Amino acid sequence: MKEPDTSTAEEFNPYTPPQVEDIYSTQPKKYPGIGRLAFLIVAIVLLTAQFQLCQKFGIVPPTFGFIGLANIIILPFVYLRLKNVGKNPWWMLMMLMFPLQLIPTYWCLFCPAGYTESQKLDNYGCRALLCILLLSILAILTALLLATYNLSRN
Repeated sequence: MKEPDTSTAEEFNPYTPPQVEDIYSTQPKKYPGIGRLAFLIVAIVLLTAQFQLCQKFGIVPPTFGFIGLANIIILPFVYLRLKNVGKNPWWMLMMLMFPLQLIPTYWCLFCPAGYTESQKLDNYGCRALLCILLLSILAILTALLLATYNLSRN
């Protein structure tokens, strides 16, 4: 009788327990895509370019066409950032719908790489989120105060 070839059996054995080095690896995992800082820089450059174009052509900035154009241009960067976060990149299509675009924007600006595994924000994400929330509340309060001041003058 012929002996079975054991060279392939030694390479992969499904009954071998995992090695301790594999379980408790201290090396950080690599996630494809771009990080928060790169995404933030791209977003700032695109917003600046959008407002420069609006001024050049004499268009009032909140025009739907320019906002839609900026959202279409940023889609590849949202795709890369969502891959980095660990979300399905098809979520980038929510950037084309106004109220829903806040969800992928949140993931892109505040969530660390591999967010879907831990579901926890790191210190930088928490601080940035807190700053944005405080600035938003301050802007709303300022607008309300200015509106009541203007109403009281009339």
